[in-house]
Amino acid sequence: MFRLIVSTILALLSAPTLGYSQADSPPPPAEAWLSPMRITRLKTLTWFYTTIDVSPAARGPEIRDRMVAIAATMKTAGVVPAGGLVFIFHGTDSSKPMKLDVGYPVADSAAAIPGLQSGKLDSALSATAIYTGSPQTLDISRLDAAIVNGGHVRGDVMIQRSLYYEGLNSPNNIILVEIPLRE
Repeated sequence: MFRLIVSTILALLSAPTLGYSQADSPPPPAEAWLSPMRITRLKTLTWFYTTIDVSPAARGPEIRDRMVAIAATMKTAGVVPAGGLVFIFHGTDSSKPMKLDVGYPVADSAAAIPGLQSGKLDSALSATAIYTGSPQTLDISRLDAAIVNGGHVRGDVMIQRSLYYEGLNSPNNIILVEIPLRE
């Protein structure tokens, strides 16, 4: 697990950008896959994070810069992440500016770090799916439809937990998509 975390951090830190230019487009959606929905309750986790306001046009560079800063701050403080990056998107319309929490899970006993918020990502009844592909081509419309067809009502956030990361345009990235449901 430690090697996976370290290799994920190194890949993220060495990635040249988290946005793409016209010449560097994401892979086609055919190279992406979203598993069927599963309703579950994931365990509560402690995490260090920061909140940013992101606009659709500048989302990639803003997120990349924040990820690099968080990793550097944690490294300087000697805190080792207990898993891959976690993103919490507040709002359901990705074409509008939104709040985004970005951070890493840590041990429950990790001491607070100046400059980062510390909190709990509480356990909640959620619709979950595994996605493989570029984060840029993630389309959750099928997951949203499964939520409605299952008689559930989605909450106002989407959580993405990075399980494996090769690069922004790689079809091999693995993300756990979690949408808390209203109970």
